[in-house]
Amino acid sequence: MKNIAFLPLRGGSKSIILKNIKLLNGIPLAYYALDAAVACPYIEVVVVATDSDEIKTVIQEYASDKLLIIGRSELVSTDTSPTIDVLLEFAEQYSFETVTLIQATSPLVSPEDLMGGWALFQQGYDSVLSVTRQHRFIWDEQTRVPNYDLYNKPRRQDWKGILVENGAFYISSYNQIIGSKAVISGNIGLYEMAPETYVELDEPYDWIVMEQLIKNKN
Repeated sequence: MKNIAFLPLRGGSKSIILKNIKLLNGIPLAYYALDAAVACPYIEVVVVATDSDEIKTVIQEYASDKLLIIGRSELVSTDTSPTIDVLLEFAEQYSFETVTLIQATSPLVSPEDLMGGWALFQQGYDSVLSVTRQHRFIWDEQTRVPNYDLYNKPRRQDWKGILVENGAFYISSYNQIIGSKAVISGNIGLYEMAPETYVELDEPYDWIVMEQLIKNKN
């Protein structure tokens, strides 16, 4: 394998049971990310790593020659397991050159987004991640304001805002991941996605918002 997409689909979601295959506007959630990955010409193999037989059954129904479904050990399938551990476990068993890690909880990701991220990666960055621009003024618990001057607050239309990691995708190389033990590292490029892609499906109320966003997109 040379260029792969990697979707970690754990079965033990607590806030939304079996979130990764829950129907979103009539379609299993993970299918949105699969659609984007399969349609991206840079990606040769789409790897789904799951610890759930139910998820495996649903993903097997997704018809694509690009698809490879693998298991993941209990060690990297706990509530506290970071994504990098799943990816490193995969890297110990399979060889590849580059990986595009895609989160199923960001179903607004498109093939065009992935291609844009790849175009940026090919400019020489070690890693690329997706971000979205937000116009929010941030406070910390010590009532400090890190991203604007409290006594000279900019107008929204005069302010570029801040770039926020939206969790949709991350691109890196095998060597970079093995060497750093991190999903992204080195010289990092930022690929900006549409503002609405800020929404991730973590809580039940996110689902209501995302259903409407998907309807509007279609």
